[in-house]
Amino acid sequence: MFNWLESTSYAEWIQISLWDWAIMLTLHAIGTATIVGINFVAGLRLVGFFRSIPCTSLNQFIKITWFALALNFVSGFSLFMSNASNYGTELWFLMKMGFVILASVATWQVQKAVKQDGAAWDSAGAVSATAIRLAISSLALYSALVIMSRLVAYLGRY
Repeated sequence: MFNWLESTSYAEWIQISLWDWAIMLTLHAIGTATIVGINFVAGLRLVGFFRSIPCTSLNQFIKITWFALALNFVSGFSLFMSNASNYGTELWFLMKMGFVILASVATWQVQKAVKQDGAAWDSAGAVSATAIRLAISSLALYSALVIMSRLVAYLGRY
């Protein structure tokens, strides 16, 4: 299957053109920066930083991460297709994909918690201990994801 993906005309288009690879990589970097940046601000807010930001406003920003995740899916799959036989068997890449899934679930959980309890946290002036643990988990997962992404880029067989 990996060889078939690499031989599609779309994958070959990305492989042979320096600009097409660069465009996909740039879109992937922008998506990643958006996702990680917003989730870090949300996580840090929930653990006690940036108290001037109302918890209820975090949900508006977290929604943007779903658009950025879709952008990263398209750009990432495009990059994957161009070298699928290497990426699909590389431990660093598979670990990265695991962290993508776990971090996405964490984003969904944070968004759900903020939507349900954000107003109560704003009125009480404190975030629940459960939300703080969730935020710490999210921060750790996104940190691991960034590290895995760099390992894929620098230690992989590409």
